[in-house]
Amino acid sequence: MRPRSAPRWGRPAFVLLWGLLILCGLGASPWQGFTALALSPDGQSFATGGREGEVLWWETSTGELLYRWLQPHEGPVIGLAFNAAGSQLGVALLDGSIATAEAASPSLRPSAGTSWPSLAQAKERWLSSGPLSFPVRVTAGGLWAEGSPEGLIRVGIEGTSAPLVSWTAHSAAVTGLALADDGSFLLSCSYDGGLSRWDPRSGNLLGTLQSPHP
Repeated sequence: MRPRSAPRWGRPAFVLLWGLLILCGLGASPWQGFTALALSPDGQSFATGGREGEVLWWETSTGELLYRWLQPHEGPVIGLAFNAAGSQLGVALLDGSIATAEAASPSLRPSAGTSWPSLAQAKERWLSSGPLSFPVRVTAGGLWAEGSPEGLIRVGIEGTSAPLVSWTAHSAAVTGLALADDGSFLLSCSYDGGLSRWDPRSGNLLGTLQSPHP
């Protein structure tokens, strides 16, 4: 469903970052902890999942929140995937269920695992090699990016092992990463409630967003 208000990408600033660190030090509320992230095939939108079953659909260029769904009784969102057209979003939950989100739909609809093969084994992958224990890794745009359980992000050239750049991006585990197909930006989310946009070749922060309280 369409939200009433929409946060935008905030410009990096010392005060903003300091405030974020203070909030993280106090401990993130359950709704703040992001658990999954996916970029649409055309790169124009992306989705995030949260600890309390929250699914958010964002516009990439502006950071506008387009749609939000909440499945509070289904547990954390552990996987997300867009269809080829970018018009549907598959959502995997820790209880093993899979749902489908559409822009025009006010709620998530149950879906068969065969409809989203990339999410069919999401529960097993999460439990055996989730982001709290192992790095999250993606490749696109001739680059690879890896986010660690300690909040560190490393980026390198695809086909090589040595990173070009690394930096501390979050104060808790990096739970989702997405690289633009042209390598122009990197999105990251974390259990600390942070959602950030980066220049992947320099590690410079390009903007931040916070999940709205449900």
